[in-house]
Amino acid sequence: MGALSIGLDILFAEDDRTSINIIKKELLNDFGVDLELKGIPQEYRDNDKRLADALSRGAVVLGYQFLFDEDSGSDSCLLNPLHVNTLGNVKGEENSVLFATARSASCNLQRLSEAAVASGFFNVSPDQDGILRRIP
Repeated sequence: MGALSIGLDILFAEDDRTSINIIKKELLNDFGVDLELKGIPQEYRDNDKRLADALSRGAVVLGYQFLFDEDSGSDSCLLNPLHVNTLGNVKGEENSVLFATARSASCNLQRLSEAAVASGFFNVSPDQDGILRRIP
């Protein structure tokens, strides 16, 4: 329909377990069963590759989440950092913190991030009473 861009607020952090190649590998590891994949074209065996191919054909932005309480254990995140400009302090807020500091990020599979044109975080924080009133 002519979308200029597509934003996905979904995290694709793990391999797709429904890919035929993954199922074949797990059956071999868990049960010693080796499936033959005769007649199944190579392009249908890896769903993550198919998704990366689709992402690369458009202006797609993938989401990621900042982690505040734990480390992700991954240092291979491909993120597009935000550029922030400030024009001085608001009166009475000289010592306030403008942004929360995250310890790490939970990211998409690298090949999906490479296929997207940009990324953006989609964390939300409810107010102290538990009600969500704003989204950064």
